[in-house]
Amino acid sequence: MTRDVLAEMRARQTADLPVHGGRTLAYVYDSGLAEVDRIGREAVAAYAGSNGLDPTAFPSLLQMENELVGFGLRLLDGPEGGGRHGHLRRYRVGPARRPGSA
Repeated sequence: MTRDVLAEMRARQTADLPVHGGRTLAYVYDSGLAEVDRIGREAVAAYAGSNGLDPTAFPSLLQMENELVGFGLRLLDGPEGGGRHGHLRRYRVGPARRPGSA
């Protein structure tokens, strides 16, 4: 049964755009590095059963989320402190809206 489900999923993918090779311009983040692909697949598999909607149940997801939000805020010259994704939503992105920009 498992093989039938996986075979059906693979068959459905035949009409999808390619996820490797740099020919898909949107919705695909292909590093072009096999090692990065392997780590990404393992990370997805490791957290496949987790749900980040409840940070008290899965604090490891909350920690990663906060690190990613903090990284994004640093890239955008945003306020320090990280926080949940709502913090990013409140921060207006764009050169004309950055603090101290003209």
